[in-house]
Amino acid sequence: MNITEILDILPKLNGEEFKKLEDALKFYLVHSKKETQSEEILLYDSINTKIKGLTGHELFFGVFKKSKIGYKQLGECLITLNNFINLLGKHIKVTKLTRKQVYNLYTEIITEYLIKYRIPVSVNSVLNCHEKFLSLLDKKYPGYMENGLLYLVFCEDVMKEIIKLSEKDK
Repeated sequence: MNITEILDILPKLNGEEFKKLEDALKFYLVHSKKETQSEEILLYDSINTKIKGLTGHELFFGVFKKSKIGYKQLGECLITLNNFINLLGKHIKVTKLTRKQVYNLYTEIITEYLIKYRIPVSVNSVLNCHEKFLSLLDKKYPGYMENGLLYLVFCEDVMKEIIKLSEKDK
C-alpha cells in the first residue's frame, strides 16, 4: 500500500477505526524514534516494554491515557523521578538519554520489587510504587546516595563496571 491509497482510505474510517489507526501510528512513531518523545511517553514506554517482556501483553499509550487514575499516577511518578533527575543534574549533564536511563532503572528496580513480593506486575502497580524508588535504589546501590556518588550509575562506561562489581558481591 502506498501513501495515496492510505489517504484515500482515511475519510472512510469510522471513529473507532480511526482511533485504532491513530494509536498504531503513535506506537510506530514512538518506537521508530521519528517523533520527539515527551517525558510521559518515555516513562510509559520503559514500563510498557518491561511488562511486555514479562507478560507478553502491552497497552498503547493512547489507550492508557484514557484512564484518569492511571494517567494521574503517571504524572505523580514523573514528579518523583524529575526531582531525582534534578539532583543528578548537579553532577552530570542531563540529556534525553539520561532521562531514559533513569526511567529504565526505575522500571527495573520496581518490577524486581513487585516480583519479589508476588505483587502482580502492571503499569499501575509499577506507577504506584514511585515513593519506594529511592529506598529501593539505595538497596541496589548501597552507599552511593549518602556519599553523593549515585550519578556514576548514569555514566555509561562507569555503569558497566558498577554492575560487574555489584554482581561479584552477590
